[in-house]
Amino acid sequence: MQIRGVNNVIVGTGFVVSLTGQIVTCCHVVRDAGGEVAEGVEINVYFPKAIKPEQKAHIATVTACFLDHDDDVVVLQLDTATLPDGIEPAILGMAEGSAGNKFRSFGYRRLQNYQGLPAHGEIVDFAESPEALILHSDPVMLNSQHIDSGMSGSAVLDIERNLVVGVIAETWDSGESEKDRDTSFAVDCRVLTFDPMSLPLADALPTPQPTINANPTGEQPVSQPGIISNLNNAPAPLEEWVGRADFLKTLNQDWVDSNCSIVGLIGFGGEGKSSLTRRWLEDLLQDSSLPQPTGVFWWGFYEKNNVLEFLEAALEFLVPGIDPYKVTWAEKVNFIHGMLKSGRYLFILDGLEVLQQEEGDDYGELTNLELRDFLREFAAGEHESFCLINSRAPLVDLIDFTTYTHRDVERLSQEEGRTLLRKVGVKGADNELNKIVENWDGYALVLSLLGAYLVDVHNGNVKYIREIKPPTASEPRYERVQRVLRRYDEHLTQAEKEFLTIFSAFRLAVPPSLFTSVFQGVLPGKLPRDRDQPRSTLDGLFLKFQRLYWRFIDRLFPSQRRVAARLKRQLNAPLADLRGSTFNGMIRRLLNYRILRFYPEANYYTMHPLISAHYSQRLENNLGVQAKEIHQRIADYYLRIAGPIPENPSIESLAFPIEAVHHLCCAGSYDEAFNVFWERVLQGINFVLLDKLSAWDINLALMVEFFPNGDTSQEPQVGTLAKKCWILQNVAQSLMSVGRLAEALPLYERVITIYPSTKHWLNISISYQNLAVLYESLGKLEASADADREALNLARRAGSKEGKLSSLRWQGWVAHLQGDNEIASAFFQQAEALQPEIDSSSKLYLHFLNGIIQVNYLRRVGSSDHARQVTETNLEIYQRNNCPATVSSYYRVLGDLDTDAGQHDNAYEYYNEALKIARSISERAVLIEALLARGRWAARQGDVAAARSDLEEALNYACTGGYRLSEADIRVALGWMHLANHNYPAATTEAEKARLMSDEMGYYWGRVDADEVLQALKQNF
Repeated sequence: MQIRGVNNVIVGTGFVVSLTGQIVTCCHVVRDAGGEVAEGVEINVYFPKAIKPEQKAHIATVTACFLDHDDDVVVLQLDTATLPDGIEPAILGMAEGSAGNKFRSFGYRRLQNYQGLPAHGEIVDFAESPEALILHSDPVMLNSQHIDSGMSGSAVLDIERNLVVGVIAETWDSGESEKDRDTSFAVDCRVLTFDPMSLPLADALPTPQPTINANPTGEQPVSQPGIISNLNNAPAPLEEWVGRADFLKTLNQDWVDSNCSIVGLIGFGGEGKSSLTRRWLEDLLQDSSLPQPTGVFWWGFYEKNNVLEFLEAALEFLVPGIDPYKVTWAEKVNFIHGMLKSGRYLFILDGLEVLQQEEGDDYGELTNLELRDFLREFAAGEHESFCLINSRAPLVDLIDFTTYTHRDVERLSQEEGRTLLRKVGVKGADNELNKIVENWDGYALVLSLLGAYLVDVHNGNVKYIREIKPPTASEPRYERVQRVLRRYDEHLTQAEKEFLTIFSAFRLAVPPSLFTSVFQGVLPGKLPRDRDQPRSTLDGLFLKFQRLYWRFIDRLFPSQRRVAARLKRQLNAPLADLRGSTFNGMIRRLLNYRILRFYPEANYYTMHPLISAHYSQRLENNLGVQAKEIHQRIADYYLRIAGPIPENPSIESLAFPIEAVHHLCCAGSYDEAFNVFWERVLQGINFVLLDKLSAWDINLALMVEFFPNGDTSQEPQVGTLAKKCWILQNVAQSLMSVGRLAEALPLYERVITIYPSTKHWLNISISYQNLAVLYESLGKLEASADADREALNLARRAGSKEGKLSSLRWQGWVAHLQGDNEIASAFFQQAEALQPEIDSSSKLYLHFLNGIIQVNYLRRVGSSDHARQVTETNLEIYQRNNCPATVSSYYRVLGDLDTDAGQHDNAYEYYNEALKIARSISERAVLIEALLARGRWAARQGDVAAARSDLEEALNYACTGGYRLSEADIRVALGWMHLANHNYPAATTEAEKARLMSDEMGYYWGRVDADEVLQALKQNF
């Protein structure tokens, strides 16, 4: 956690060492935070990774420090008796026996905009104590490039022993000297055993790895021979590659290390991570002394950031001939991880930062749950495959795996930077080129741009670098790229600037086939031409003669400079007027500038994200109406090439219609965008994106585009009130589905306020029903019942039997949760009586899973046979209609029913199936249910490790999303888990929390279940 001083400024790091809230940090950190070190001194501490926001900030009090010794450690006590949710204590051990081992750490050093970064290195050995200090134990010497101010108080985790063996206390200041510049010192954790601290140490334990069953069925797919590579969006190898020899050797060592499954290359954008990875790959494939991969799969998330599309492509690569449309998402993931065990596959994931949190306490965490699970399973699996990840942000989701290695990609050295400039074509003395490298801090992207600029504008003369003022120390790194590009803009031709501006509007990679139709305006809405007057026939003949003349001269007296100069003159014309050869010449110029990238394997072009951002800003800020025309033209192109949607669509098959919706919104054509979304993406009442694919996250991203600047507090920009209400409700449902309950509430409140004026009574009823479900998840049972009563009245007013049926069931469910089973039974009986009158093919656009609540009720009141009959019948229907969320829930119910019947093997299989499906979709409530059910089953079976894994993950989601009813159930299950582990204090704490929460919510069954745990505890004490 963070140790904070006055004004909440971070002064150092600390870590928790007990379940009762004891914290270890350095004396000098406490002094920096509070001014003195003495028992009773209070300081501010902050837990960025606490699940609940209200549990992040705390006060800690000094309870133990040394008075007669100088060991730089202190023990604090948190102001609560229990740890914040999501925080685990460290396991301590002495540093004896750790010499030569690798270590990991995490602390709050600052690196420009980043604060809160990992560190790794080697535990060298003990150093002798300084003569001026009286220490309990000699300091531990560390070797690491990453330890700096702010890391004091961080834990030193010995990776091989899986023990925290030291507390980082001091980093050596070597000044300008290279000698010992990576040296730091830590306090041996053995010191913490002395009075007055008296903390216990653990014996050295074997390293436990997080375990995930990647293939619970045990079935292995058959490996296909002859798989070579899929580099469809990998950059081409750089012709002007320089240096990085030591880094390439380090990657080779990681590749051959059997204990290394994933390597993260972390660095600023533009440092050359992608080029470095491509170079390493080329060297690897040509080096027969290194083990060769069975296959290579490269995926760039900047070009294709949809995770489900990534999984589909990976599946088709690993299992050639498979039809991804005929297997469920869970089966796809299962196949992929099974195939990873059948050979030595190399996965390269480039630009992962687009799917990571960019700021705040969750900085670096993956925003996509499916990708997080995929990578954690990759790290945990027993296979020989290897994954290399490029990102600007640290991969904090993998930091607990010893199979993951973090590598920093830093600036080019002076020699490397100078060589790069020379290879690009810059001419000058070594000291002049060295000065450029130092002025621009060895920043690879900027050096490439500067070199290309000097070559094109000044024939490579280094002296003209004075035209671009060097950066100041305080200038942000990415602003330097923008400033160089602004200088470029002064020398680019009209056509080139026009081309790059249009190019920046694309989110997907751009194939050459778009150049004529989109960039030169063949489709409707082309860019206006800048002609003052039409050309005469005589002018046309003169221009034709001029072209023939210069062609003749070029053949007689070849001159690259003359050809380049003429091309530049020709490019000072509107983009739409360029001839084919001139247009191709422009593309070559932009490639030479290093502004444009070409991917030969996939036959498309992209721009570096930082360069794209520069021209995108120009597009949106400076072009106004013209920007809308560009987006409209791109949307028309995607709709033209989209083709028919297959019967069983995938996310990939919906990519072009999804892009069309995005660009239509950017063009201001919101009603057209809505129609395309409804007809091509949802496919009307089939709701393909939601019911068939359960892609609520993608749906949410699209819906937000209908609001000005993505601000959902404003009005959707569509023409009718009915459409506005539909979009608001869709956004609210999406927020509920992805686990952002608090954000959904105000949207539902807006909908039910403005919807009545449309007199669409059934739609208003559905809004109230969804609001009732939201209130139930939040633990507001009375509010849920009130909302559903209003839904029932509106369904009657609309004459909708389907709406009435759903409301009656929900009334029964809420009454059941409150413990009034007599009323609950009456409502469910009314619903069953109404069921035969309803057309089984009718379908309501509702958030909750109709029928699940009834079988949950039947099971709870002891009608297991009836519950099983309803479950098996409905499961068959929903499997036939390919509704994965509902199918997962019914598998979970079957697991519960088999658990009640003592058929534990069957129950485990059902839970596994439910969880596999739940992990493959974006319905957070379904995932929480599946994790809770399997974790609760494991706890009652006495499998503490399996229970802890599932229940703590479920608790994380529940607390983060605000699922208070589920949180109470999870805490009951955690109580059983701790009871099985004979940790009676922890079991009591969880059961009492669940009891208190249930009392507050009026949740009858939560009280019953919590009391059962407490009663069992009494019997054990």
